[in-house]
Amino acid sequence: MTHSRSNNLQLTRLWCEGGLFCVEATNGGAGAFVLKAETLGGLGLGSAITVVVGSWIAGAVMGVDLFRFNRSAGAVLAGAAACFIFTNPLLNIVGYIGAVSVGQFNYVEWMLEKNMLLALVGVLAWTTSLWTTNNAELYCNALYTGPVFWSYGRLIERKTLVLWAGVLGTLLGSLAFYQIFFADFITVLGAAAPPLAGPLIADYYFVKKGRYIAENLENEPAVRMTGVLSFLAGGSLGLFFQYGVPLPYGLPSGLFALAATIFLYVLLYRRTPDAAYDSALFTAADREAQEVRS
Repeated sequence: MTHSRSNNLQLTRLWCEGGLFCVEATNGGAGAFVLKAETLGGLGLGSAITVVVGSWIAGAVMGVDLFRFNRSAGAVLAGAAACFIFTNPLLNIVGYIGAVSVGQFNYVEWMLEKNMLLALVGVLAWTTSLWTTNNAELYCNALYTGPVFWSYGRLIERKTLVLWAGVLGTLLGSLAFYQIFFADFITVLGAAAPPLAGPLIADYYFVKKGRYIAENLENEPAVRMTGVLSFLAGGSLGLFFQYGVPLPYGLPSGLFALAATIFLYVLLYRRTPDAAYDSALFTAADREAQEVRS
């Protein structure tokens, strides 16, 4: 199995290197590519980091549902490394080099100008590749939407959810929905979603310092206002600094918003009912532990 996986990685690398060599040779070589790239504009460092964070969040959400079938923690780490360290950067590099060399992101149009057979082969390769990718996406979408319908008293079979997700995704794709809105979606995700982790980090490391009472898991309050308020403030800050007033020194808005959310959580915790609830809970737990020891 390891030998087969290694061969697949080597084959992927050879295909990418071969494709890049052909593109560079067609457009005057590496020197001409560098000169052309220097004339193009692009994202600032902060915005670029925000977009990367957004793409990693989208991948991590799906990765959890796929990696849960792995048999060991090592296999999970290997799968994550294959996605985020090998595949994602490789695809970005290949896409960037192709776009700069060709002069546009629509490779089909470029291939039609070169050769009809080349365009057919390219479209066939992309279509089959999308099929394998969308198999995972359909599965994950069924996992996400099923519990939502169930919470409203509607039990829908997974195969039905997969069918409707496929039909809706195909329809939106044919209308260029993803091409038009995907970049904005990833940017918003990278700016506003990192603060979701802020309350978790702050509560575990700074407020409770890793002390939790597992027996009370089912008796937690339905809503903890500290987490809600700090996330809303942090997410709003992320969007404000991304689309309103840029941060100095090109700082990424999403990561700055995450840090702000952690700070706000610690600041607000003592001023909400959450602190009183936890204090009473830990006091009772300490009393019970003392009675057991005595």
